[in-house]
This record gives sequence, C-alpha cells and structure tokens, in this order.
Amino acid sequence: MRPKSIVNFERVVLFGILINIVNSYLSWGKALAMMQAQQQASGSPMRLGSGFLLTTEIVFVVIWLLLVWFISHKGSPVAKWIYVVLALLTLAGAAFSFGKLASYGTVSLVLAIVQHLLTLVSLWLIFQPDAKAWFSEGRTADPADTNPGF
Repeated sequence: MRPKSIVNFERVVLFGILINIVNSYLSWGKALAMMQAQQQASGSPMRLGSGFLLTTEIVFVVIWLLLVWFISHKGSPVAKWIYVVLALLTLAGAAFSFGKLASYGTVSLVLAIVQHLLTLVSLWLIFQPDAKAWFSEGRTADPADTNPGF
C-alpha cells in the first residue's frame, strides 16, 4: 500500500500539471507572439511556430507524468532524484521568468505562482518519513511485477 505522502505527492503534481495546461492555454497567443518576436529580433532564419510550442508542451507533460508514475506507483528512487533535479531547475528558471509571466497577465502570473508552490509542496512530500520508506531498497517488491526496475 502506498504511503499517504506519496498519494498526496501524486495528487499535488497532477494538479500542478493541470494548472500548467490551463495556463498554457490561456497564454498561448502571447507566448507564441513572444517566441516569434524573439526569433525575428535575433535574425534567425528558422521560424518556429505553434507546432513547435505545442510539441514542447506535450513532451514536458509526458515527462512529468512518467516521473510521477514511476515515483508514486513503482517507488523508483532514480525517478525521484530525476524529478527533484528537474523540479529545482524549473523553480530556478521561474525565478528568472516572472517578468515575462507578468507580461502575459495577472491570471497567468497567479497560476504560475500556484504551480510553483505546488512543486515546492511535492518536493516536501517525497522527503517525508513514510515516503523515505517507500523509496528504500528494502521494501518488498510486488510479486506480480516482472520488471521492478526503472
């Protein structure tokens, strides 16, 4: 049975992903315009459009979902540390991008702040004592699981 902090970790991260999707939808036009303006200003001959932006969003959501699954259902310590590193890099990047987010509007800024606060909560949850036991190598494997590693 999964520990309470791992169940809550999964819920918090999934809610954060949902907020990210809503925020991306709400700020899509502004993000696309800003990306194209940066390309034009740099003189880059390559023009990346909405397909690139959509693909990037999908790839990041899939990565987060896979990490959450490996952490909350398999107890993978490797996935845990990959998640920690990516979450910390995301939070560090957010510290430098609040000006850009503010230009997208108040709603986008508030949603981003809530999402980043949820990321902090998720990090706290996976380091709780019951979560540490979940990740320990001494826990019993599911006998039905033929491929227990990550």
